[in-house]
Amino acid sequence: MAGRADTNIIDIIKEQHREFRELMDNVRDTTVDDPGERLRMFKLTRSKLNSHGRAEERVLFPRMEQDKRTRPAALEALEWHAASSNVMKGVAGTPLESELWLPKWLVARGIIMTHLDAEEARALERIREAFSPDELERLGKEFLLAEEEIIEERKGR
Repeated sequence: MAGRADTNIIDIIKEQHREFRELMDNVRDTTVDDPGERLRMFKLTRSKLNSHGRAEERVLFPRMEQDKRTRPAALEALEWHAASSNVMKGVAGTPLESELWLPKWLVARGIIMTHLDAEEARALERIREAFSPDELERLGKEFLLAEEEIIEERKGR
């Protein structure tokens, strides 16, 4: 993501959310007949969601918690992250060949999609109103750096 011209955190998050919706649909569309593809798509999607969420928790949510106009949305988003993480652990712990895998994925996908919609409707609109354009740019740059650090940390494991 280095070198991107637009570093407004709202635009970055919305762009990534579009990518996540597509990735989650791709996972949904895999079949039990191709467990390798299902696993590859699930791991890719989970990794990207994890990096994104952790970067929000490091950069955006602490700043939102400092402002009374955005604090409720930050607290809600943190709860959505916890719920999403729990349900994703359930999917990851289910064998791909299990008849329960796809239903678990569909529930996880539904929870995450609802979170993305809620975050865009409430959190992102509140920060657009509360934070200056310069701060949105600064937060965007910090978010992208945090995301890169998280990815590098994961590679080091």
